[in-house]
Amino acid sequence: MLSSRLIYSSEGEGEGEGEGGYGHRSVKHCSPTLGAADPNDSLCVCLVLNLGALFFSFRVLTRGSQSYTYLEGDRPHELPIKVRTIQAEFVDDPEHYGMEGFASTVEWNAIRPPGKGFVFLGQEHFAFGVSMWHQMHCLSHIRAVLVNGDDGSDHTEHCFHYLRQGILCAADTTIEPGGTNKKLLNGDKVAAGDGAKHTCRDWRQVHDWMAEQHSKWTPEMFERINESSL
Repeated sequence: MLSSRLIYSSEGEGEGEGEGGYGHRSVKHCSPTLGAADPNDSLCVCLVLNLGALFFSFRVLTRGSQSYTYLEGDRPHELPIKVRTIQAEFVDDPEHYGMEGFASTVEWNAIRPPGKGFVFLGQEHFAFGVSMWHQMHCLSHIRAVLVNGDDGSDHTEHCFHYLRQGILCAADTTIEPGGTNKKLLNGDKVAAGDGAKHTCRDWRQVHDWMAEQHSKWTPEMFERINESSL
C-alpha cells in the first residue's frame, strides 16, 4: 500500500528576461509617416516589422517542442513530462516499509514502477535509467545490507555516494521544528520533522507515466532490461 497525505498545489512559471532570454518582448508601434513621402510605404514597413515580431514570438513559444536524435549527447536531460508539484508532510509509518520481513520487501519493491526504473526514448528506443528510481534502488540495497549484512561488494559504497549527491542536488530547504522532540519506542530521541510542509514533485505521476510506457514494451526491450544488474 502506497500512502501519503498530499495536497496538490499549482506551479507557477516565470518568464526569462534580458538579452537571450525567453520572456515577452514588447513591439514598438510604428510612426504613421516614418519620414517617408508616401504613407503607404510607412504602412508596409510597419506590417513587415509586426510580421517579423509575430514570427519571433511563435519561435519562442514552440521552442520547447525540440526533437532529439539521442546520438552523441543530443538528448533531453529529463523525462519528457511536466511533473506537477504537491505539498506533503514526512511521517513515520510503522505499518509499512519496515526494515525486514517478506511484506516489507514486497512494499519496497513496489515503489519502483515495472521495468526496474528504466525507460525507452526516441524512435530507436534508446534505454535510459531515471535517477529517482536509481536512488530508491540504492536505499533498498542499504536496507538489505542492514538486515542481512554487508555482501563485501563495492555496491554499498557506490549507493552511499549516489544518495549523498542526490540529497544535496535536491537541496530541500523546508524548515522543521528544531530539537530532538520525538521519542521512539526504544526511548531514543530524534528530530521528528512532523508538521513541516514540503514542496515536492509528484512521484506518483512519474511512476504512473513510466508504468504506462512499460505496458508498450516489446519482447526485445524486456530482454535488454533483464540483462541489467539493477
